[in-house]
Amino acid sequence: MPLRHSFLGVKPNFVDSKSSVDTYPQAVWEDVGRFIKQLDEDEDDLPGSSYDAARIFQNRVPSLWDMTLGRVSHIVQLAVQRRLLGRQHGRLVPFTRSTVWDKEQYARMASSTSQDMNERNAQPIATWADVRRGLAALFTNQPQT
Repeated sequence: MPLRHSFLGVKPNFVDSKSSVDTYPQAVWEDVGRFIKQLDEDEDDLPGSSYDAARIFQNRVPSLWDMTLGRVSHIVQLAVQRRLLGRQHGRLVPFTRSTVWDKEQYARMASSTSQDMNERNAQPIATWADVRRGLAALFTNQPQT
């Protein structure tokens, strides 16, 4: 059983950094979002430890300056849960540069559902007749019509 001390009339002020409960105002998340967007634009990343990343957040995000490091660490964890941040090579990065994002995009592109096929219209689709004409032009050194 863990040893717990409390003082009469004093409410404990500990933050569970792994908690999914978000009590922070929207303005905090807007500042955090701007910081993460700047990280993405600068192609920068953060240390892999939430504690070390929280120290950087606390120094660079104005609305976090007066918060305890424990609260900022909790915000970093919430940012990971909200998929604002992810991991790449052991570092914290904006989610769109994370390993999970890459895997999801790859899986989405490899999917054969018709909805996904419609979203992959960046590559032209050739019919067999198009292929035959293209090969004939290639082997006869004639421009394709």
